Amino acid sequence: LPKLAVLGLLGMLMYQGLAYEAAHTTSATNIGILNAMIPLFTIAIAAVLLREKPTLFAIMGGIISLTGIMVLIAKGNLPDIISGHLSSFHLGDLLMLLAVFCYAAYGVFTRLWQLPLDLLTNIYLQIGFGMLFHIPFVLYDGFSPITAQNIWLVLYAGTLPSLVAPLVWVKSIQLIGPSRTSIFINLTPLLTATIAVFYLNEHWFSYHSMGALMIL
Repeated sequence: LPKLAVLGLLGMLMYQGLAYEAAHTTSATNIGILNAMIPLFTIAIAAVLLREKPTLFAIMGGIISLTGIMVLIAKGNLPDIISGHLSSFHLGDLLMLLAVFCYAAYGVFTRLWQLPLDLLTNIYLQIGFGMLFHIPFVLYDGFSPITAQNIWLVLYAGTLPSLVAPLVWVKSIQLIGPSRTSIFINLTPLLTATIAVFYLNEHWFSYHSMGALMIL
C-alpha cells in the first residue's frame, strides 16, 4: 500500500496536477516539448535506483536535451540565461519540468517494485490514492460548478489521460522497461504542437523548432 501511494502521488497527483496548473502560465506547445524530457530524467533516475549505467551516447544526448530546454525557456535567446535575465520565463515551464521529473520517477518505481497485482487492480488503487491526495486541494480551492460547457473536459480528463494512458503506460513498462518505454514520449511534442496549432491557434516559432529538435 505505501508503494501504491507513492505511485498514486507521482503519477496521478504530481504529474497531472502540475501539468494542468502549468497550462495557466505556459502554452500547450511548451508543455508538449517539455514532456520530451521524460526519457532523460528516466535514464538518470534509473541509473541511481536500478543501477542501469547510462551510456556515453545517453550522457551526450542528455546534454543536448538540456540545451534544448534552455533554448525553449529563453525563447531562443541563450544569453538571457547566461546573464540571468529571463523576462520570457514562465512559471508553467518550471512546473512542467517538475511534472515530467515526477512522471519519470513514476516509471522507474513501477519497474523497480513490480507489485504482485494484476494491471487493473494496480491502476485502480493508484487512482484511489490519487483521489485521496487531491481532497485537501479541492477543500482548499473549493468546487467549481459542472456545466454543459465543461462536462466534456471533465469526462475526457477522467478517462483517457487518467485511466487509459496510465493503463497502457504501466503495461508497456512491464513489457519493455521504463527507459525504452519513455522514448515514445518524444512523440508528444509533435502531436501536441500539431493539435495546438490547429485547435488553439497557437503559433510555432523558430525557437520551438530548435528546442524540440535538440530535445528529440
